[in-house]
Amino acid sequence: MPLHVPVLRALAAGALLALAGCASGTPPSGPAARGAEAGEGPLAAFARDASPGQRGMVTLSDGRTVPVTLLRGYAAGSGRDCRLLRVDDVPGGRNELVCRDPDRGWVASRPLLPGGAVAVR
Repeated sequence: MPLHVPVLRALAAGALLALAGCASGTPPSGPAARGAEAGEGPLAAFARDASPGQRGMVTLSDGRTVPVTLLRGYAAGSGRDCRLLRVDDVPGGRNELVCRDPDRGWVASRPLLPGGAVAVR
């Protein structure tokens, strides 16, 4: 057996173990299932629990309930985990960016580059 086959098998086994660790535990019943952590607003709470492409209804702090979609998640240059949301509360919708702060949980953030939270393909 060539030497690279055992190495590939070991890598595949390691990947499966890593994936199994990500899937362990009881899955939440949805983005609205958990209460907001300290410092989190309703959009941040949705972003924390949603998966990319997931759509849900979120009650904003002003009492309006609006459709929200998690467009994508990414690691920012700062090393923080960020989520880009589409909020359909105005004609044409608007984008909101939330990032995970180690002390405050998921909080609203500004994109570092002009249009950084708008240019999504």
